[in-house]
Amino acid sequence: MFPRVKRIPDERFDETIVKFYDKEQSIEIDKCKCIGCGICSRVCPNHVIYSSQMEGKIRINREDLIPSIPNPRDCSFCGTCAYMCPVSAIWLKKNNTYVKRKDFAIRTKKIVPKLEYDTIELENPKTEAKVYITGNIEVDWDECISCLSCVNVCPSECFTKEQSQDKNAKRKSKPSYNGKNCIKCGTCVNACSQEAITLNINEIKQSGEYKEIFWEPLIARLKHI
Repeated sequence: MFPRVKRIPDERFDETIVKFYDKEQSIEIDKCKCIGCGICSRVCPNHVIYSSQMEGKIRINREDLIPSIPNPRDCSFCGTCAYMCPVSAIWLKKNNTYVKRKDFAIRTKKIVPKLEYDTIELENPKTEAKVYITGNIEVDWDECISCLSCVNVCPSECFTKEQSQDKNAKRKSKPSYNGKNCIKCGTCVNACSQEAITLNINEIKQSGEYKEIFWEPLIARLKHI
């Protein structure tokens, strides 16, 4: 019975394949490059991709934020998740061949604009990030419980653990934040169990034509963090 669904996970890649009568489409996630920002989940027009390993956890690691596709039959394989991924950790494949981002239908048909971005080298994971979001991070330190999830997951090491000067202190010291190298990805927001961190998005750097009916709701979902 079609479509047939197959999932092929290994140490690095997690590939979800949907086979139709005359074609095969798949989405491949590079778990070594993924930063767990959740952008793919927020921009997906069909809501089929999301981080699924955080339930019941307070202290989050990057591995907990790697997305999955539990209902691949609902995926339209539009490539929005791959196109918006800031670290190119998601790939779209057709008949076992990688599709270049410039060849996605959402680009060739001018459904989404061209993203304009600067690049920055990340250390954890060691990869290059596209910075196309401008904005700022706000932290409600009164809500912070010092779980250090933000320190664990921040790909540009903007959150760091402060060493307490009082060795007898019973409470853990809160982390500190320096936004100098922040890439505005929202990974810290995605990881915070107390919703103490907010990413305020001002602008998505872009150029060229696009379809308002698709792009504007996408941006609305992206900003709803």
